[in-house]
Formats: sequence, C-alpha cells, structure tokens
Amino acid sequence: MCTDTQEPTSTQIAANMSPLVLVNAFQAPRLAYDTARKSFYIDTSIPSLTAEAESKIAMYKGRFDMLHQRVLRNKLFSRPILQLKQARRDFIEIVPLQSLVSSKGVKAVLGLISQLEDGCYYVEDDTGNKPIDLSKVTEQTTGLFTENCVIIAEGILRTDGVFEVRALGFPPMETREESLDSVRGMDAFGAGIIPTDEMPKVLAAEQGAQQEMFVVLSDVFLEVPETIERIKNIFDAYETQPSVPSLFIFMGNFSDARVSGASNTAKVREGFARLADLVGKYERIQAESTFLFMPGMGDPGLSDMLPRYVKCVIST
Repeated sequence: MCTDTQEPTSTQIAANMSPLVLVNAFQAPRLAYDTARKSFYIDTSIPSLTAEAESKIAMYKGRFDMLHQRVLRNKLFSRPILQLKQARRDFIEIVPLQSLVSSKGVKAVLGLISQLEDGCYYVEDDTGNKPIDLSKVTEQTTGLFTENCVIIAEGILRTDGVFEVRALGFPPMETREESLDSVRGMDAFGAGIIPTDEMPKVLAAEQGAQQEMFVVLSDVFLEVPETIERIKNIFDAYETQPSVPSLFIFMGNFSDARVSGASNTAKVREGFARLADLVGKYERIQAESTFLFMPGMGDPGLSDMLPRYVKCVIST
C-alpha cells in the first residue's frame, strides 16, 4: 500500500550523510536571481497549479536572468576591472537591445528568439525587441536554434530597424564548480549542503559503492497480470546476486489505456497491492531496496502536467 512518509530536512540529510536522498520536485528549493543586487536568493513564494498569467512571463524572465548573469561571469564577456592599457581587451561586450539605436558598428546582444508576427522572427531581451535577419550569418556554433531559445547574436542594426546577424551562438557552458561557486553555498537542490571537512568521507563512500545498482522500469502497467509476473522474474534474478539494487524506479503510466480505454483507478490500486505482496516475499529486497514511483501523463492526477505528485513507499 502507499503511505505518506516524513521527509528529512536539509540539515538532517547533511548530518546523516545518507547515501540515497530523494528530493520531492514540489519541495525542492527554487533559486532566483536578483538583477539589482546581482546575487541569488531562495524564492519563498508559494507555488500554485492555478497560477496567474503573469507567472509565464516571470518564468521566461527568470530563465533569461539566469543565463544573462552566467554569460557576464564568463571571461570572454566580462569587462576588465581595471581600465588600463595593459588590461585585457579581447572581451566581447554584451549590450542591451535598447542601446542599439544610439550605437554604431557591430554589437553583440543576448536575447530570446521569438515570432511576434507570423513569419517574422525577433530577438528580445528585458529592454525591448528587434526584428532579425539571419540570412547574413557567416559564423555560428553547433546546435539547434529554435523559437524561445536564448542566443548570443553579433551584428549591426540597419537603418530600417532590423538587426542583421553576422555571428550566432549559444550562451557558453560552465563547470559544476563554477555554478556552485556562484550560488555561494546555497542549497540549490534540496539534498543538503555537505561541509567541506566531510567531503573526504563522501568521496570514500562513493569509491566503496561500486556495486550499487539502480533499476529503472518504464510503462509498468500494474493492472495487467503479466506485469507482476515479469517483475517477479526480475526480483528472482536479483535475489540470487551478492547485492540487490539500492533503488527501483517504477515509471508510469501504471494503467494500459489500450486495455481499459482509460486509467482505471480501482484496478491500479489492486495492482499496487499485488506488487506490495510480491515485495514482501523477498527479504533482502524489502530490507535493502528503496522504491520510487513516478506517475505518467495517463495516470490519475490534478492536471496534464509534469511533474506529477506522488509520495509513497511499499510496505507490507
């Protein structure tokens, strides 16, 4: 059966050094960037499944601000602190679209590709938008450029108000260490912060966990009797091994719409009950494995959106 469980806090997680931490997507910290203070902070506003229309605008702006600050931290786009003759001159200055009107020559902008008019593409940032002409692009980085993606474009603003792009690319990547340094010790994931003096223990634990296994199963139709039989075959195989998987991930849909025509909640519940009875027959798997269930789009829920909410453990 499914029972709610009390999730540990970030402090408890860091203290206990649990080798496996499951973070609820609905409870993970939401980092936001303050463009005025130029620093990250935890967004404590309460999310809602029935958010206002402005939330979509805020989502795109938040994503743009995140990429903007990352680009400006890259040495290729950061202005030298000391404006001396020996200071670095080989940087590319990112300018806002609004400033193109009063500037001349080739300029670089960071913006979102959008189609504000049918058949007419624009590049826009938080200061405005300009139509773009991509027919003159002579240099571009590898990648797929689509609507609503953020790009770095270098070109000139023509007299007709169109930004003629000469070079096109994506914002540069950065290492995990650089990203963590930018958030200055904030818990960006929800699994707790590991103190520096505890890192040797974590690395040693990783080296000693070479036999750890995760098993991922998708489209687990629990209402279909053959599914339980095949899961039993999997359990039989692992039960004879020196170690059993640390984590079983069951991904929906848990109901086969081709059989029932729609999700049958009663039959799915019966399927979970049969699965719980099956797990109870394997002592090692029951004692040493964790089960994570991720509902699919066809499973019962509040809306047709991901992630779907579920929090349960198998118990007997």
